[in-house]
Amino acid sequence: MFDAITNVIEGKLAGPLEKLSNQRHLRAIRDGIIATLPIIIVSSLLMVVAFSYNQMPADWALAKFIKANAVAILLPYRMSMYIMTLYAVFGIGYSLAKSYDLDGLSGAIMAELTFLLTVVPASIPDVTDSIAALATKNAELNAFLQQLPSGYVIPAEHLGSAGMFIGIISAFIGVEVYRFTQVKGLKITMPAAVPPAVARSFESLTPTIIIILGISTLTMWLGVDVHSIVGDLIKPLVNQLTDHFALTAFVNHLLGALLHALKGVFISFMVMIMIIIPFFGPDILTNSKIGHLIIEDVPIISQKAINEASAYGSLLKGQHTLQLEDKDILKKMIIANNHAYDHGILDEHDATQFVYTQLGPALMNQQIIIPHEEKLQFISLLNKTPYTETEKNTILNNIGSE
Repeated sequence: MFDAITNVIEGKLAGPLEKLSNQRHLRAIRDGIIATLPIIIVSSLLMVVAFSYNQMPADWALAKFIKANAVAILLPYRMSMYIMTLYAVFGIGYSLAKSYDLDGLSGAIMAELTFLLTVVPASIPDVTDSIAALATKNAELNAFLQQLPSGYVIPAEHLGSAGMFIGIISAFIGVEVYRFTQVKGLKITMPAAVPPAVARSFESLTPTIIIILGISTLTMWLGVDVHSIVGDLIKPLVNQLTDHFALTAFVNHLLGALLHALKGVFISFMVMIMIIIPFFGPDILTNSKIGHLIIEDVPIISQKAINEASAYGSLLKGQHTLQLEDKDILKKMIIANNHAYDHGILDEHDATQFVYTQLGPALMNQQIIIPHEEKLQFISLLNKTPYTETEKNTILNNIGSE
């Protein structure tokens, strides 16, 4: 079947698709994504190093050192792969601006500005009176609260692969606004004696005003969450894809046929970058990783439970419930969820949702003891859940530390 698909693509579609790949916007995406490959390669090597202790004898000093410092080793990974869309948007904006014979640096900055304005900063909530009162009686909780930052934070989940589609569209909008102002003469022109770098900065004032006022009005003042809108639009398809592994296999085979038939023609790469990875990739990868996590870290969970919760998304949505009455299993699942979040296997949303739909309900009715650092990490995730303060206090009171 897939040989037939390959033949059709080679015979009928390769030529038109190759022409399509030379379209300036698609070419800009190609250039921007390819420019990030060094970051992807090097940061991925850090991931290999951070988990290399699994391949070493447990009593080796090197294995112990790597395991103890895995989180620190992965910090550069978090500042590269976790915000990959930032780098890609800059490259896309630069390439697209150059294709219009505009200043590449100004185009890249316009693209980056447009994208960042779609990511609304979140204010870290103040500690409530009930939590503060509880902290006065609990030294561990008080120490944790002292470490909490204050002010505004940027939701990192939109800066990674999940925000790639919005990032691409933002880059196009930013550069097209910049081009429009240049073509229509809506710019501040400086005398010839002014240094070129300064002159280009003043030429960028008009598109900057348009972008800041326009995008801010939409996302920050009218409260339109473009990332959630796009996510909601493709969520039904993502759910179907992640709930039916046969469909996932079909997509993988079809993509493989495209890559083989086109022999590197750019459009297949675009399909992967613009559709498969940003929309389907996180769910598919999370599916396989949580399955590995449960099997490796919590081997005493029955295979039946794994089968019933075949899609990790069903666990997050509370459609399936793991049997966590056994305190040993519950303890290991808390630690496994913490480690998955620390090591970048799960993002903050998924790790928090797992606490809300699986771990929290189990902790309402039983007491456990976990290591001190694991408790602090769990509290951090618990505070981000929709639980009421009373429910959070009930859960916290059921967790001791060793």
